[in-house]
Amino acid sequence: MASPRTTTAIVRALLLCLAVGVGFGHCATASPQSGKGRAPKEQPPADALEAARRWAASAQRERDGLDQERLTRLQPILAELRVLMASQPERRPEVALALLEVAALAPHASDAPSSYVVPAEQASASAFEALGRGLDLDRDGVLAAAVAAQFGNDDPKRPLERRRAALEALRGRHAPSTLAALAAATGDPRREIRDGAAACLVGWDAEPAHRAQIALWVRLRSDPKWVRAQTLDQHFAAVRLAFDSPLESALFGALSGDLLSQDWRATVRALRASEALSNERAVPVLIESLGSWIARRPPTNNGAQNQPNRLRPQLWSARIENEFVLALQRRSGKRIGAYPERWARWWKTAQDDQDPGEVNVPQQASRAGFYGLRPATDRVCFVIDRSGSMAAASPAGDGSRYRQALGQLERFVRELGPGARFRVVLFSDGVQVWRDTLSPATPAALAEALTWAGYQKPDGGTELRPAIEGVLRLDRSGNPNLERLEEDTVIVLCDGATAEGPGWVAPLLERVGAASAIAFHCVQLGSGGGDGALRLLAELSGGEYVETDG
Repeated sequence: MASPRTTTAIVRALLLCLAVGVGFGHCATASPQSGKGRAPKEQPPADALEAARRWAASAQRERDGLDQERLTRLQPILAELRVLMASQPERRPEVALALLEVAALAPHASDAPSSYVVPAEQASASAFEALGRGLDLDRDGVLAAAVAAQFGNDDPKRPLERRRAALEALRGRHAPSTLAALAAATGDPRREIRDGAAACLVGWDAEPAHRAQIALWVRLRSDPKWVRAQTLDQHFAAVRLAFDSPLESALFGALSGDLLSQDWRATVRALRASEALSNERAVPVLIESLGSWIARRPPTNNGAQNQPNRLRPQLWSARIENEFVLALQRRSGKRIGAYPERWARWWKTAQDDQDPGEVNVPQQASRAGFYGLRPATDRVCFVIDRSGSMAAASPAGDGSRYRQALGQLERFVRELGPGARFRVVLFSDGVQVWRDTLSPATPAALAEALTWAGYQKPDGGTELRPAIEGVLRLDRSGNPNLERLEEDTVIVLCDGATAEGPGWVAPLLERVGAASAIAFHCVQLGSGGGDGALRLLAELSGGEYVETDG
């Protein structure tokens, strides 16, 4: 009969085998009484916690020297830590800290595409996986609370990367024991911590979460760099505040004035935040604001009157008018269009619990189209691929892809009418710009733009990023010059993978998207879907994305 010590060792070895994912039949070498099998080259130290700390410290010092052999040595250490979490719950806070030391090598490794993973990201991802398994079993919230304790700013010696890793580990979990710490972290002096905390609170239907996100949105109005705007948009789109509650009243009070702002960008941000308001609060003001924006439309009976006055702000925006229609459409499921009086009739019958019958009306079929995209805008910039591959024949049989793109541009601008404004940017190995400011969409201006673009023959590579940065009017600090940024919509066309790949898109839009409020509508020509850059541009800016062979 085996001694108690031997039995304990065998059980521990079996748990270790389960943690690393091997079967019991391969565990012969783990038994202290078995002389069979080939012993591993290197066994983990008896104290897995200390081993993990030493491994992480060494990896931090020698990140460039981190190779597969060192990654292999990490796996049994992580397996030991999993065993500790399962067998000794009282040690979970210690284990959490040790795992976070490894995860801190690459705090966002779990988001990294597999094709871009480097050794540090592999190690970090393994640590996140081990920590995630522990959090899955954390019924009493002790482990989650221990993780949350790591992203506070009470300890100046606590590394930023470890704080970010702690936030990453809690994203999407909504553990009650972490709510207070996450809400407090949204006020942290470091942008990285605020962003991480806000991401953890997305969609969390709890008063502290709503209060923190509303406070971030109010601060974002005056400081577009304060927090990632897309995160707040995701939260407000995922929750619905109770009608006439203090929180709803606070959010409504903060955004209601911006719905009629002379700054269209402020209206875009307010409309996105208004998604969290109840129908009872939002629908009446959306209908009223739609009517006010329609009243701002410029006269159309005189071509000269319809031209924007460059000496004062343009108070009407086709895009903003359409944004109100879309907001009402999302809430109602109805397609009524830009008709406030019809929306008002629908709302009255909905309040009376009556069946409004068929209230849908045909949408504006005459809205300009570009490869199936029909963005509502009167201030648009076209960014067109002029690389060598655009010389290929169009599947539609109307010349080259480049000629086809110019034909689509011509039809779109003609349908916009002279009250709209446009400009054209071409990109290949460099960037070519037709006029640095928007021009009225008159037949003469359109003819000049097409003649200019026709002289620019397809040639060279596909460097999209410089063109997008130029359109955004970025200064030396990387900030958009809003006084010069006239367009509210950018239409991008590309026929293949870009030279830079998609990695730059999200960081750029996170940095400048809230300030610029530009919507990118993107067309990917050809099969294969490009490299994802255009899809990201559209999705992260609130635009549309289409793929087409011609």
